[in-house]
Amino acid sequence: MEGNNANFFASPRMKRKNVGPQSPSRQTEKPLLTQLFEKKYETSKDQVRQMVEATLAVEETKFNQNPSPYEIDIKLGSGVFSEVFSAITNDGGPYALKRIAKKNPKFSWKLVLREIAAGKKLQHKGIVRFRDHFETANNVYIVMDYFQGRDLYSLMEQTDFRPLDEPLVRHLFKQLIDAIGYAHQEGVSHRDIKLENVLVNAACDLKVIDFGLCAVQADGYCSDYVGTADYAAPEVLMREPYNGFKADVWSCGVFLYAILYGEFPFDLDEFLQEIKEGNLPELSWGAENPAFKSASDDAKNIIQQIFTVDPKKRPTIAELKQHAWFQTEDNVEKLCAPFFEMAVSSVE
Repeated sequence: MEGNNANFFASPRMKRKNVGPQSPSRQTEKPLLTQLFEKKYETSKDQVRQMVEATLAVEETKFNQNPSPYEIDIKLGSGVFSEVFSAITNDGGPYALKRIAKKNPKFSWKLVLREIAAGKKLQHKGIVRFRDHFETANNVYIVMDYFQGRDLYSLMEQTDFRPLDEPLVRHLFKQLIDAIGYAHQEGVSHRDIKLENVLVNAACDLKVIDFGLCAVQADGYCSDYVGTADYAAPEVLMREPYNGFKADVWSCGVFLYAILYGEFPFDLDEFLQEIKEGNLPELSWGAENPAFKSASDDAKNIIQQIFTVDPKKRPTIAELKQHAWFQTEDNVEKLCAPFFEMAVSSVE
């Protein structure tokens, strides 16, 4: 994932399990990740790999000598880089336990360190809270608060991607923008904002998850190309050096369009061709969706502003919050529970 290597994911169209002895274990001595942080690693992946190889034999002995405080319960989900489980301890819980396999071909110490650094840094009601991290010989574990919700892609999939009512869309989008705006203020760009990385509960409280591809930096400029192609900004797809904060804004726009119209705004192949020619494909505004509902002019206007090809002219999160569409206060109490319950009941 370094340099000019692109690592985009394709976006999908639109019982108790006790692992016993495989459970992770804590260490009383400083683990490898702590050593890396204390050295304030900021250079190449090869240097990290050399440190890992030099200490792994000692670490493996240490891991196998300590009992785990976590009992893994149910698998909550999985992705390209990791699996997530619910877990409990003698002191309580539940927690969400993210397991990242070191043998995964896409494993990157640099990205793991970034995610942990971001987790320690970010404390916001709209971001699932980081609690701890540790490792075993084969895996790195990140412990987070457990949030009783479902990812928004799964919820919409169960309703055949029926567009959400605009007041509910605004309610969810405000929470997303508030969380991402806070991350940007703290110098963190998410770089993989998508429906799958947003959890929603029956009260329509929203939590952003998975900072595994984030960048932690002051100026926001990146030269590694990661994320999910359907949500990626033009400059990212074109493999140009890019501002991670402005790329996040574009991804937020795709998120907004998707829940408002129940479809992605662009066909990826057509989009890439148009961008190469310096154009932006016309939006259908959901006209091809059988569940199409007319959106307000303010909603369309904020989407058009977000989908500005030139990132220097694209609005910041702070500027989006000043848009007229944001100024409306919605009472969504009667909209949240029916949407959530309908989506969940369809798979029961």
